[in-house]
Amino acid sequence: MIKLASVAAVAVALAQTVQASQITGIIQFSGSATTDGTGSTATATKVTSWISPTISANGTGSFAPTILNGASVSVFSPWVFNTSSTINSFWTVGAFTFQLTSSTISSVSPGDLSVALVGTVTSTIAGLDPTAFTGYFNLTPPTAGTGNVWTFSDSFSFGPSGVVPDGGTTVMLLGAALSGLALIKRKLVA
Repeated sequence: MIKLASVAAVAVALAQTVQASQITGIIQFSGSATTDGTGSTATATKVTSWISPTISANGTGSFAPTILNGASVSVFSPWVFNTSSTINSFWTVGAFTFQLTSSTISSVSPGDLSVALVGTVTSTIAGLDPTAFTGYFNLTPPTAGTGNVWTFSDSFSFGPSGVVPDGGTTVMLLGAALSGLALIKRKLVA
């Protein structure tokens, strides 16, 4: 019985070390873009090109080790705001890529165009699982005299806030409890 419990403990410990985790943290973008609209949120339907999109603050969580303020971001264009077509590399920065599965204009005001995003973030960093994401991308229309250059500054948050991943501790405790029950049963039967 002791050998069996030892083997189970080693198996659980090994399973814990290969367990991947969700991508968490905050990543912030800023820059400019041109649209097909005439400078009005009422007429814009897509971004035709991006102008110098960058990271506007050091990343946190999973992004912290590699995403630094000022890093260049590659963003797909042209991007139609209302789409259900998958864009495999909607944005890419460092070891992270966002696959957009759909986007929809969620609100329009004279000073803001907000587009809801749905997709998955992946990473080439070992141990990070692809993580589902929903969020918003906000564009501000051009000011007088700037042509058709819109600005954006957004912050995207990944993972549930306030929740710390378990890391396998619960499984280890459950295994220890079941082993203890088996030992007690064995003593009672004998």
